[in-house]
Amino acid sequence: MRTSFFVLLILVSISFVFSCKNTHNGLSKELIAADSLAFETIEKKFADEQFSSDPAIQSKYYFSYFSFSDKLPVETRDSILALQATFLSGSDNKVHVLPDFKQQAQDMFNEFAKTAAEFNPFAGWEMNRVIVPSSKLGVLQSIECSEMSYMGGAHPNAFSLMYVMDLSNGKTVKLDELISSDKMNDFNKLRFEIFLSNWNANGENLKWEDYFFAE
Repeated sequence: MRTSFFVLLILVSISFVFSCKNTHNGLSKELIAADSLAFETIEKKFADEQFSSDPAIQSKYYFSYFSFSDKLPVETRDSILALQATFLSGSDNKVHVLPDFKQQAQDMFNEFAKTAAEFNPFAGWEMNRVIVPSSKLGVLQSIECSEMSYMGGAHPNAFSLMYVMDLSNGKTVKLDELISSDKMNDFNKLRFEIFLSNWNANGENLKWEDYFFAE
């Protein structure tokens, strides 16, 4: 799915990118010329001290996000902050302030302690939330949000979300803004072909019916 999304950017974004107006004192030109933007990765790691004597059931919470060091418009920085704050806090509603990471981790640790008092867990809980810049084309920046969680059970759960942001104004670009409705069937056909070819190239004997597609 991720490869398919990058193909979208390569195939249909070029005309969109070069039609952008040169706002913010030529910033759009600078962004178009740059293949990628410099950024700093920020990590927050927490371990449950209540169960530090037994690493097997010691819960862990990991956050990772980023900060662009390049010059960007204020509205773009605000949009990036809101995207990161909403995802990292696990909020269903948009928020504009990064969460109290330590408190958020402690809340999960306290919940695990209540569960451990009632049951006999064989493994601690774990939550990883990571948001990072991905591919860039012109002023369009892909941003990947990934979460892996384990709250007991047979296996962890994981998912990834991809967003495309116009760095010249901070607006999220949607699929129907890049591909017209009469071309959507062709795009989906291409995306499906790439999905299958990726697995064939890896020698995987899997069927597409085994996967869950949001749409």
